[in-house]
Amino acid sequence: MIGDQPDAAVRVYRINAANKTVLVFSCIVTFCSLGWTCSGLFVSRIHEKIARFGLHTTEAVFITMIFFALALFATIRWFQMHMTITYSQVEVVDVYSSHTVPFAEILGRRHTSEGMYLYRRDKSRVYVRERGYRLDNFYWQWKASIYDLDKADRRERKLA
Repeated sequence: MIGDQPDAAVRVYRINAANKTVLVFSCIVTFCSLGWTCSGLFVSRIHEKIARFGLHTTEAVFITMIFFALALFATIRWFQMHMTITYSQVEVVDVYSSHTVPFAEILGRRHTSEGMYLYRRDKSRVYVRERGYRLDNFYWQWKASIYDLDKADRRERKLA
């Protein structure tokens, strides 16, 4: 059984500790640079460049705050990334998207360097990131149970 999962039928996979450390470090650098940009150390140089575009100081601060809010949103979403596998579906929550795919809709999978694409019967696809997650044997068995489209293509080319 995995640490934070009470039921063996539901598996939740989250980002591993090494990737969280890198993420925290990059967030600190991002927010420090935004703070430096907003502070008096850099604002005087920005005022000259902003004045060329016809913007005032309050507009410059507003634009900086928008970038700060977007950086905060992206940071929060990185920590919310997870993949949940249940009896009937897989839920993939990535930084900018969230998908729930019932197993009956999965046509097959294709490999990438950092994960795989799950192809649905309606020809749309969902990217499942594997790199950075704490994966166990249950995940690898689940992945092996999905029809491998790459292997099928190789087999067809070999027969042709």
